[in-house]
Amino acid sequence: LFRSAGAGDDRGRRLASGLRAFVEATLDDELGARVNYFEMVGVSRELDALRRRVLGDYAELIAAEAPDGIGVVDTRMASVALVGATDGLIIDWLSGDRSRPREEILDALLAIFGPVVG
Repeated sequence: LFRSAGAGDDRGRRLASGLRAFVEATLDDELGARVNYFEMVGVSRELDALRRRVLGDYAELIAAEAPDGIGVVDTRMASVALVGATDGLIIDWLSGDRSRPREEILDALLAIFGPVVG
């Protein structure tokens, strides 16, 4: 996610590029997003475990990108919170007014990811 083409070693550019790719891919496939965020939750223990593993992997990716000494008590906890924020904004968009530009989701994510990932 953070090793997007053209972003190089610039952590901020990698963050913006990766989040943009995720938000666009997720919202471009609205049916897939609805299945992921609404339909598969609670279907079975296996799917719930898979979902938790994917979300955990996403949090680990974020934590791995966070520089040491960022002022967050626990980088992994902050990363899990960022995963929750990402899900929350996607769910809000899927559930609500789609006239709100997707760019606003990206802007909000960059504002809250920035202090952790840099």
